[in-house]
Amino acid sequence: MSNRRPPRLTKINKFEQIWIRLLTEARLDDFTTGQGREYLLTQKNHFGRTYRRVPAAPRLRSILRKSPYFYRGPTGLWVRAFGQEEEE
Repeated sequence: MSNRRPPRLTKINKFEQIWIRLLTEARLDDFTTGQGREYLLTQKNHFGRTYRRVPAAPRLRSILRKSPYFYRGPTGLWVRAFGQEEEE
């Protein structure tokens, strides 16, 4: 038996806010952690460069767990928690 405790969920920091904002602005309906990570790797920052510090899948999973905007659906996929869709 291990004495190691699971990491605690801390407050969302600046970098985590960026990842959450990008994922909420994306029109991803149901996605896996890997699909979310692949999406983040394709995004560009305000300088026009792709992000380098994209979190690994386990870290992204913990970030999504902390977020009030996403929840884990019954199929194990991440789903946006808010139902408001922007109209174009």
